[in-house]
Amino acid sequence: MEENQNFEEFIGSERYNQNINHFNNNLYSQPPIETNTQILAEDKRRITKELFGRSPIINPKESTYNINSVNTQRDISDYYIAEDKNIRFPNEMASRENVTSSQSYLIKNENTRDSVVNINEDEYFTESKKKRSICCCPLWVCISITIAIIVFIGIMVYIFWPKIPEVSIASVVLSDAPEGSQSLRYEIPNSQNGNKGGVEIDLDIHVIVKNDNFYDLNVHNLDTRVYLQTESLDKAEIGKGSSKDLKFPKHETTEFVLPVTIGYYVEDILTDNALIYLLKSCSMQTPIKIKYEVDIGISLIEKIYKPTYKGDQSFSCPVSDVAGGLTGVLLSDIYSNISQYFSSFF
Repeated sequence: MEENQNFEEFIGSERYNQNINHFNNNLYSQPPIETNTQILAEDKRRITKELFGRSPIINPKESTYNINSVNTQRDISDYYIAEDKNIRFPNEMASRENVTSSQSYLIKNENTRDSVVNINEDEYFTESKKKRSICCCPLWVCISITIAIIVFIGIMVYIFWPKIPEVSIASVVLSDAPEGSQSLRYEIPNSQNGNKGGVEIDLDIHVIVKNDNFYDLNVHNLDTRVYLQTESLDKAEIGKGSSKDLKFPKHETTEFVLPVTIGYYVEDILTDNALIYLLKSCSMQTPIKIKYEVDIGISLIEKIYKPTYKGDQSFSCPVSDVAGGLTGVLLSDIYSNISQYFSSFF
């Protein structure tokens, strides 16, 4: 009966702890450290003698452990050991091999103190911690700052990027020729020039520009190309011009003069449709239809971006200035051929 009672009250059981637990704690709570070191030393000697057959260090002062150290805190099995040697544990944890590998044994063995791995010295932990930060800042902070900078730059570019102004042509007139020169120049085909003929006219194009930007727009260079293109003609460049260092005030409409020279020369005057179209328009006083392209070289961004404005315009040939030249052509030796060719248009 006594043996059965001892078996029921095996070490660690709730009933056994209630009878022997000096601290009146529950089964799973760890009692505080015993202030009486002599009792702990006696328990240690008895446990070691029963399990390993050797006597431990009794004097706590000679021990290499400090009872107040966290590493030497004892579990509940260190305080409640069965007095009867005939008690048998119901599992295999009572074997010497398993007992020596238990946590209590590892804590008591001073050789295991140095085998504890410090998490701060672990290579994987250190590498993982480094990967989460860039330039001494968390990764999410760097990403947020980068996105904010990109958004800010995009907004600034959208606000300050120059808007292409609205361009329209008010009028096209014959330019004032300097003294000693003419605004109209032509060449009659003959045997001396290899039957090469053509016409060249200096024009002043009055351009109206509306600047919708909230800042003044400075144009470094303005290049213009003029093309003659109708339903019956292919696109042919007949003139070009340029203007430099222009300034258009913000939210204002500005008019300026763009000088353009229209000229066209061919080897055979009677077989080129573009030149015949010019001569016919001037002689019959019909509007000349042209297309133009303007390259706007805005300061600061001219090297990376140069917008092009395209449009079309019609203007009348300055008959009063051209009439004398056309009379000379009509009185030339090709008068009959030109008259015969023009008759096909009536």
